[in-house]
Amino acid sequence: MSPPSCSGRVGVGGGARVGGGGGPQGLLCSRRRPSRFCWSTFTYDVGSTQQGPRVGNGVGWARGRVAAGVESLLASVYDAPPPSKLQRRNDLSADDKARMRETSGQGDKAWIYGELTYDGACALRDSLRPTRDDAFVDLGSGYGRLVFTAHLDWSVGSSVGVELSSSRHEAGTRALHALGSLGALDASREVRLVQGDMLALDVSKATLVYVALTMFDDAFTQRILDKLSSEATHLRYVITTEDVERRFGSRLPDGWTLAQSLVVSQSWADDCTLSIYQVRRQSEPEPEPKWMSYVF
Repeated sequence: MSPPSCSGRVGVGGGARVGGGGGPQGLLCSRRRPSRFCWSTFTYDVGSTQQGPRVGNGVGWARGRVAAGVESLLASVYDAPPPSKLQRRNDLSADDKARMRETSGQGDKAWIYGELTYDGACALRDSLRPTRDDAFVDLGSGYGRLVFTAHLDWSVGSSVGVELSSSRHEAGTRALHALGSLGALDASREVRLVQGDMLALDVSKATLVYVALTMFDDAFTQRILDKLSSEATHLRYVITTEDVERRFGSRLPDGWTLAQSLVVSQSWADDCTLSIYQVRRQSEPEPEPKWMSYVF
């Protein structure tokens, strides 16, 4: 498998190029301010890099500079509204469809698209209680809405999505750039979209992984679980749209337990169940019981 590719990276800094590497020129602020945030007009210069597009002027979701709520904000940066049901989307090119067949070994089912609603993402946030120490990864991120929600609403330290479809990835990249131009992104925290094969993505730093695998087959689902088990050494939780043992007959990796079945709203129904797997590495000690002692 070839490593994921993407359309570019954009960074910010008080008049300096950020996140450059060997590819793009990055994002240039027009003026320098005595802050790590850039508060002024900026322009994009997006090139090609294997790291994926990054945008952020940090003006200040954290500083309350964006008046609209997260849900309204996300609705404003997309060309089309989110899907209202589980559906075959006509936004896939012939190359996208061929790539899906070649990568996953699956047929037309892999083209069907649905996503977690904003209310569903809020319910998941309340269950996981993510912090800035968490690195969130969405395997099969589609248009990127959950990746952006994790950055804007969950306040995770890093939020990354990988999507095989070039058309969906491009739509997400446009939305990412729009969020940057609105000053909605925190430059001190990573938010990134990658186009490519989810099985080739670096997940070594991931602590929270979401996988919408309803339309995957048994073999491909097991490959995902095996990848996370062997590569994601910092995992705390894996969230899937199916109980992988019951639906696919998958073998749970060592240290994984089904911690919760959470009912949430997805684009196709209001009563879908997410399976939340807690991951404890073998090297991690079991929590010691807390004994209460009394002195008389």
